[in-house]
Order: sequence, then structure tokens, then C-alpha cells
Amino acid sequence: MTDSKDTTTDAGLEAAAMSADLLPLELVILDHYARQLRCLLETLPAILGRDEKDDVRLTDPWISHSHCELFQQGDALVVRDLDSKNGVFMHGVRIREAEVLPGDCLTLGRTEITFRYRFATSGENPAASETTAATHSQAPGTCRPITGGPVTEELLY
Repeated sequence: MTDSKDTTTDAGLEAAAMSADLLPLELVILDHYARQLRCLLETLPAILGRDEKDDVRLTDPWISHSHCELFQQGDALVVRDLDSKNGVFMHGVRIREAEVLPGDCLTLGRTEITFRYRFATSGENPAASETTAATHSQAPGTCRPITGGPVTEELLY
């Protein structure tokens, strides 16, 4: 029995170390009222949408309750549409699932989200990634403002 607990713990640690390569993610959100917000996402996977349970809550009425999911697959950040009504667009093209590179812009409803994160290279020291992740640790599923900017939750009606 103790072996199965150790396996579960090891799997959780591996997932945390893997997502630490890309974290933290900065989301620069231009909402449907042309207000710019900056949000720091420190855990993956994360759901973006209007629902209270979503990791990044947005107020755009054109966005579905659980619109899309961000997750790490290997060394890549990936976005997946969760069967949203109005879709997920990258560079003007509707996508179901796609890799998101630093600087890429997604359109959800009438909201544009630009992604900024450190893109891990093969020559990078993995210990540096772990140190960066440790200094930015926060409760899972949380999003905090950068440099005093508002958190997206503050825009909810």
C-alpha cells in the first residue's frame, strides 16, 4: 500500500516540476470594454471562462462559462477549446487545440489575451526553473495581479 502512495506523490511532483518550466504565465487581457488587465497564472492546467469555478474568470458575455483550457504538454503550452459557442481564435484562425508561444494572442469572444512567459530552451538549467517556480508559489488555481494591476475577478458584475 505504501508503494501506491509513493507513486502518486512522485507523479504529482513530476507534474509540478514539468509545469514549473513555463510558469509563471503572464496574461495580458484586453477585455470587451478595451480595459487592459494583467494577470499572473502560477498553476497549470487552468480553465478560462465566465464561471465562478474557472481559474481565470472573464466578464465578456461572448465567452462561454468554461471556454478553454491551458495546459502543458511536454515543453509546450497548449490551449484547447472546451466546445465553446464562439470559439477560440489564434491569429484570426479558429482553433480546437494549438501550441501557444510567448507573444501569441488568443481571441475569446471579444476579449484578446496575449501570453508572456519564459520559453524554456534545451540548454537552460532545470534547477533555475525550480527556483523561479518556488519564489512564485501560490495556492493552486489562483491568479494574482502584477505590479498592482486589477485581477480579472474585480470586473465581474
